[in-house]
Amino acid sequence: MKDVRFMWQKRLSEAFSDEEHIIGRSVLTMREIDKNIELRIVEKYQGYDQTIHAFIEYWYQTLSGFQESVPAEDDQHLLLYLSVLAPSFGRFRQSWEVFLTGHYFDAISMLRSVYQTVLIIAADQDSNFDFLGQEDNIGQNVGQATEEKRSKIIHKGFVSLEKEASRLIVGNKSDLKQVTIQNLEYFLRIIHKTVHPLNPHISSNLRVAFNRKLSLFPEPDDDQLSQYLNISNFIGWMTLRVLSLFNRHQQLFNDDWMRRTKALDEAFETLVEGFAELEKPIGEAIIELIDKKFSFNNSTKET
Repeated sequence: MKDVRFMWQKRLSEAFSDEEHIIGRSVLTMREIDKNIELRIVEKYQGYDQTIHAFIEYWYQTLSGFQESVPAEDDQHLLLYLSVLAPSFGRFRQSWEVFLTGHYFDAISMLRSVYQTVLIIAADQDSNFDFLGQEDNIGQNVGQATEEKRSKIIHKGFVSLEKEASRLIVGNKSDLKQVTIQNLEYFLRIIHKTVHPLNPHISSNLRVAFNRKLSLFPEPDDDQLSQYLNISNFIGWMTLRVLSLFNRHQQLFNDDWMRRTKALDEAFETLVEGFAELEKPIGEAIIELIDKKFSFNNSTKET
């Protein structure tokens, strides 16, 4: 007697298999479309593709090198940074992969939490901000709460952290020029909106829906593509500067690591300077932000 638990697989195969017994052949076609989109993007933006590949390798080597070589009690702040930068590494990498399939809004939305992470770490270099202490407080509150309230406590705690970090780094408690704060607000609004994907997707699709040109696959859109490149470059440069904090442990990071750091920093800066040369105010705003809030030195916190 056949096991009825697996009859659904037989029915699925009968319904969707073609003459070569391949289920969902159109999915293979979709993958080919994705691959063709990737080839077009990489061909057009080869320099930036190489920059991102180099940066992802740098990020991986920095965190893995620190994790493998530093004792757990050595520096509690850097260990905390490691714990939040590790998942951000995966999100940034996957964001680039999604972007290469032409899904620009979805790719940007994956960068929002990366931005939040590096913002909080940058704020933690300020004497008025205590990431380690506030993280401990959140942990204690979670430990005393019932199961159904724990996720709310964690969410509320980190939202509060992000708001205070935002005020210190890009808001009214920063020493940035008012015009810089305003330009950054506009830029960051784009990032935050993509977390609610219905809004940008609908506004994009409505432009073509009435002309009966709506496609189930991404359509070439230079404006959306540029938005992703600008935002990922901005967040990548911030993250690179944050990763430089791990240079406290000089024995881990040799001259080759420093050479790579400088090469990536130059690449990100050159790309941002391109915005300024095109008279885009966000270029000058990002440069001021990086110079004032992401130029870390020996005064950074240590345990």
